[in-house]
Amino acid sequence: MMLRESSRKPAARLAALLASAVVLCSLTVARATSPASQYQLFGEGDEAIVDVSTKLTWQRGHAPTTLSYAQAEFYCAALTTKPAKSGYRVPTYRELLSLFDENPRFVSENGAVTKSSIDYNAFPDTQLDVAYWSSTLAVGSVNRIGLEFQEGTVTAPGSGSGLAVRCVAR
Repeated sequence: MMLRESSRKPAARLAALLASAVVLCSLTVARATSPASQYQLFGEGDEAIVDVSTKLTWQRGHAPTTLSYAQAEFYCAALTTKPAKSGYRVPTYRELLSLFDENPRFVSENGAVTKSSIDYNAFPDTQLDVAYWSSTLAVGSVNRIGLEFQEGTVTAPGSGSGLAVRCVAR
């Protein structure tokens, strides 16, 4: 059965509402889906990747160490990886969640097999057990939301905490 265009819009609104509910309800596990054709073709050595659906350009790597939120903002602003059409920045929680894959795979990391809830071909150096900064404030807090890509744990650490960062641009 084909859905009419008008029936897809409520579904998109519901999906956005559910993504927001993760933040509003302070759930500890993220949920999202990653379609197989999510990214434009890329080579192993490419430093950035373009999400076909969102038109966002993602840094494939990440900062070499964990950073405070202020350091993460500075790091992203200084990033010049192509093919971004504008400057890099810390992603919003919703943007970061678009990378989360509900169908995890098991990968070898540091000699051990571990669960990966991110496309490990697109983002091969992801630190799976470390949360990544988002620019989104947790509800009722001055803390930013963080997301890790092993179990999908959502955190809201203080801005001085050390988290990883993967930058995004339009």
